[in-house]
Amino acid sequence: MQLGEIAPIIIAIIAALPGLLALSANTRKARADMISTLTDASLDLVTALKSRLTEVETELARARKEQADILSQLQAARYEIETLKARLSEANIRISQLEAENAELRKQVERINNNGNKAEV
Repeated sequence: MQLGEIAPIIIAIIAALPGLLALSANTRKARADMISTLTDASLDLVTALKSRLTEVETELARARKEQADILSQLQAARYEIETLKARLSEANIRISQLEAENAELRKQVERINNNGNKAEV
């Protein structure tokens, strides 16, 4: 290749060099802008997630406390039910005793009435 053939190529490269450098600089700036935007978006997302995490943890703590309260109430209710069952059982026994005594007293009254009726005859 001769100098006359190479010269236009060299001139074209030299002429294009400022444009290539500018394009390269724009690419770096665009990349930096993109990284900055992604970083900002990531920070916003992390902030939102932390806020929601705090809300969920607070709600979870409230729900666990409510669960503990309900379990405590349930235990107290079970104790009360057992106490009432025992009282009911005692009342049933007493009713059975009184019914038996009542039946016996009625028989005695009937016998006395029957004896009194026989004496009148």
